Amino acid sequence: MDSSKELLKKIRLSAVKRDRILIVDDEEDVCEYLHRSLEHFGYKNTQVCTDAEEALEVLKEGKIALALLDLRMPGKGGLWMLEQLGTLSSDTAAIVVSASREFEDVREALNRGAESYISKPVQMEELNHTVSGVLEKRYLTRDPETSLPKRSVLIEALAAGEDEDFSGFEGLALVLIENAGELESVYGPAVANEIVKQLASRIRKALGKCKSIICRINTYQMGFVLADTDEKDIEELLQKLALAFHQPFDFGGISIHIDGRIGFSKIKGNESDPKLHLREAEFALRRASGKKWGWAVYDSIQDSGGLKMARESLELLGELKNAMDEGQISFHYQPKICLESGTLNGVEALMRWQHPT
Repeated sequence: MDSSKELLKKIRLSAVKRDRILIVDDEEDVCEYLHRSLEHFGYKNTQVCTDAEEALEVLKEGKIALALLDLRMPGKGGLWMLEQLGTLSSDTAAIVVSASREFEDVREALNRGAESYISKPVQMEELNHTVSGVLEKRYLTRDPETSLPKRSVLIEALAAGEDEDFSGFEGLALVLIENAGELESVYGPAVANEIVKQLASRIRKALGKCKSIICRINTYQMGFVLADTDEKDIEELLQKLALAFHQPFDFGGISIHIDGRIGFSKIKGNESDPKLHLREAEFALRRASGKKWGWAVYDSIQDSGGLKMARESLELLGELKNAMDEGQISFHYQPKICLESGTLNGVEALMRWQHPT
């Protein structure tokens, strides 16, 4: 491994060691063992809960990077916790820790969203290897400033949808903070991270029970996929999302105003590729700037022509620069003659492009 890779790995390991880890197990001695083991390997930010519902309240705060979940506890156990994480659209990763070695238990945990499965009694080295692996993966796919998934995760979610037979409606939403330049010039670059975190929280609240992962695409743009949603509810949902911009945002105790807009692209069945839907949602996002309500839905009939024209226009302008250098542009002069007197009143200059195709 060269020095640059070693340095990147050290930075990555240092970052994940600061992540918050929640241990959920009804046996206090197991909690103590896991806590001390993680502390031994440098994970200093751990929290313990012996009750699933108590743990859920902690998870709702949205500050936990990883949850270690006991599969079976009195009342509600690890599988219930995994379901709740899905309902919360949480960015928390989960590892199930259980005395059960049954294949069905392992499969069920993984199917419900667990990243990995550790059997009891837990070995310290296995614990460290599994936890570091899950957190490093999370680090590589998360925006370091907000812990939101990166653009690559959104692309993967769209690609995964092509292989699934979703029973309901799907769509891709892009959200843009429109007055980004003004915000940065007044408050500095740190304002972006704070606004994006607050906006992600408001979006989760607006989405309610709709399952989705909110991703940060770039500094001032976010995106998420909606799955198994009723199409007739989309406009109402977009209106709720637009309202997320209306209330002031807090930055260091200062209330600030945000201008935002939303572009939405419908996805039906197993069609097309992820990048096409991103382009469609981007086009709708541009059109939303002219809407008083701040959102627009891509229309395949109305907007496909506009998208094609925009592409052709950009390509034509690119070719024009080369055409001027290569002498494909020539000037022609057309006389302007008075019909009554027959005298020449001037000329009209025409520029003609001898396009090679």
